[in-house]
Amino acid sequence: MNFRFENFVEHWCEIYKPLQHVPGERSKNKRFFLTDTTYLGMSDFMANIGSRTSSCVVMESSVEGTVKGGFDMQQHTVYFFAKAESTQNGADAREAMLTAKGYMHEFLAYMRKKQEEGMQELQHFDLDERNGYLSIGPLYNNWYGVYITLEDVRQTLLCVNKDNYIE
Repeated sequence: MNFRFENFVEHWCEIYKPLQHVPGERSKNKRFFLTDTTYLGMSDFMANIGSRTSSCVVMESSVEGTVKGGFDMQQHTVYFFAKAESTQNGADAREAMLTAKGYMHEFLAYMRKKQEEGMQELQHFDLDERNGYLSIGPLYNNWYGVYITLEDVRQTLLCVNKDNYIE
């Protein structure tokens, strides 16, 4: 079975106590969402976040990156959200952002731990490089968060497979 980074992220959401994600479309404890980056995909997610009260993680399903010099550098964007008590109070908003940032730090620490334990599928993520993150919010009903884009760099062979062509 091929490794899929979104499955790794969802698993972390299941085992991380502050989230305790329960998979399933209709689950009341669904805390992980995989969404496309189109306007429709994000607006569908945003329409549902308003009724939520628990922190959550969202990952873009897009396949974006760069191919250069025999390397495929795929980017994975992950959002971490927490809800503020009020948008009227700047301290509440900041606290929600810092909570979301804490989730991001915990996730990165878990990734590093798995790398150190020898999980081969994560060896291509360079967590020692500078990985920038940005804040987001407020979104519907006082949601704030941070998002980070991680790069998965793998060597790839770019060669023609003659079986795929008509001669």
